[in-house]
Amino acid sequence: MSFTFAYLTGYVTDFQLGQGSAIMELIEYEDVWFRSIVQSLDRIDVTLYNYGKADVKVLSVYLDGLQANFTNTYNDVFLTLAIKEHGSIRIYPPQSLDKDTVKIRIVTERGSAFDGQFTIPSIPKSGGA
Repeated sequence: MSFTFAYLTGYVTDFQLGQGSAIMELIEYEDVWFRSIVQSLDRIDVTLYNYGKADVKVLSVYLDGLQANFTNTYNDVFLTLAIKEHGSIRIYPPQSLDKDTVKIRIVTERGSAFDGQFTIPSIPKSGGA
């Protein structure tokens, strides 16, 4: 009984602080588009879906472990997704991505992290005739 009481007391405290509700956050990468201008990667457009049981506020984004700047479609530096809502962000890579894949990590206000690994399509080289 003591163990159960201690666990529940800790869980309730975490939940009241907003940390326990992180287990109810679930987002899915719906679509990832790599945008390029003049043969270099300019930005990554990501569409997300919240299928969890709590609203989600995206506060930071990482590409291959490096923090990247991002905005939502209204140029805000965060994204709030209500339950069963879709939303999009534009990620601006902090450096040139010269590999075939990129790992995207999205971190929420409650501390949940959602990872995805995506293949970067090759950028066609312009040919002259």
